[in-house]
Amino acid sequence: MLCGLQRPVSNYDPSNYDNELYLITKRSKGYASGFEDEKTAILGDDIYTPLIKDRILEIVRAFKERGIISEKELAGLIPKTEETDSFLKKAISSMLYKALTGTSEDRDSYNMELKEREMLELVDKLKTDYS
Repeated sequence: MLCGLQRPVSNYDPSNYDNELYLITKRSKGYASGFEDEKTAILGDDIYTPLIKDRILEIVRAFKERGIISEKELAGLIPKTEETDSFLKKAISSMLYKALTGTSEDRDSYNMELKEREMLELVDKLKTDYS
């Protein structure tokens, strides 16, 4: 799916691989002496990284479509920051407000701040109860 190599399953364990991309060049050691590998790290380059990134996204999409990877696992890849937490709190409180009031109208700023505080308190209580 990713590297295109054909190898026996008995010795395939990707958990042992480095988290780096390498371009490997084979160099001859001389007549009948075999070859040696010259590794060049390429993660982040402009040529190969975009190709591999796009392929990895296609693989993840296939895993998602087949139920091999879940939304929760994908969400776990996104690091939590103050920005994402703030966005999620606002989105949750907005959805709760709309669900509880049965309205989809935009609220004026004073009402919005008041309701948002109420909804955040409700969300915190729900989180505590859920935990």
